[in-house]
Amino acid sequence: MNSLIKYQTLIEPGYLIISREPVIIYAVLGNAVVVTMHDKRYHFGGAIHFLYPRIEERENATVKYGNVSILAMYNAMIKLGSSKSDIIARIFGGSDKAGELIGRANIKQSKKTLRLLGVKIAEIDAGGKMGRKIVYSNKTDEAAVRNVNSLREHDWYPYQ
Repeated sequence: MNSLIKYQTLIEPGYLIISREPVIIYAVLGNAVVVTMHDKRYHFGGAIHFLYPRIEERENATVKYGNVSILAMYNAMIKLGSSKSDIIARIFGGSDKAGELIGRANIKQSKKTLRLLGVKIAEIDAGGKMGRKIVYSNKTDEAAVRNVNSLREHDWYPYQ
């Protein structure tokens, strides 16, 4: 492992990771979405992995929902010293199987929430019918994405 990288982790659905330390974040996506945020001045950031576009009831709000998780990550970035003008985002995932449109709804919610917050979207690798494996560096804001026809149990290895 590169000596500049202190941590590596799999981000599972319903989780948020933000760190000032260098972290390699892995994700395996179907219709769920990963949104990353990066502070281009201080070179840190993180990711969220959510399953559903939105929820209205505050008592049930968790980071499993795009409208909640994107706002939570944005607020955490601001608390860690970022300014809105220094934050850039990337959107990954959101594939749709035949007859299902949840992936498309997740992408739409991501774009809408980021636009409302005034966060610039640097990249969108989302939609379509293929799943994705993602490796993201919060230090460099670089991502490697591999499209896959189907997600299998061993796609999670060695990230478990």
